[in-house]
Amino acid sequence: SIPLLTDIVKEAPSWRDGPNLLMQAYSGAGKNSEAVAWLEEAAPDNPQLYSTLAGFYARERRWVDAAGAYEQALRQSPRSFDLRVNLASMLMNTGSRPDLLRARDVLREALGTRAADERALTLLSQAERRTGDAAAAEATARKAIAQNTKSARGYFVLAEALEDQRKFQAVVDALAPATQSFRGTADGTFALGMLLPHLGFAYQE
Repeated sequence: SIPLLTDIVKEAPSWRDGPNLLMQAYSGAGKNSEAVAWLEEAAPDNPQLYSTLAGFYARERRWVDAAGAYEQALRQSPRSFDLRVNLASMLMNTGSRPDLLRARDVLREALGTRAADERALTLLSQAERRTGDAAAAEATARKAIAQNTKSARGYFVLAEALEDQRKFQAVVDALAPATQSFRGTADGTFALGMLLPHLGFAYQE
């Protein structure tokens, strides 16, 4: 299907679903590098493809390139909340402190338009902690928990922020009741796998 779709996309560039179907074909065939090459060539003429290109870069752990592609996508859709959060996620993976600071600022901008988004809040908590502001990370994690007490992710980033401040009793106070609430739930195994090591470490300390 790849040669057929490639020809159709060339002949009908206005067919909006064409590139997506072509990328699905590349992905299904395990030809990520070929997909990246096609997208790199096509995206300058069709900027909406930059987001897709960023996703393929991320699969190959090319974090800097993925962040750059999301930056390009944001130029076309500067109000996009999801693009900002995805950009921040890529920046946090590069290992660069300037990128961490940039990710923190991007997430704060995003939350200015959608303050209750759990993914953005948990990412911001991690960015704040990794840039040395554990107190801010704790506050942000507690906001994430307040938005969704049934998600383990907020408790996980809260534990990390509290551990950085050596507030081990506070970890116990937060995680002991939370782990009980997750027992027997549909995603309980995943939640307990995330939280019990932190709770055990806090008890030990």
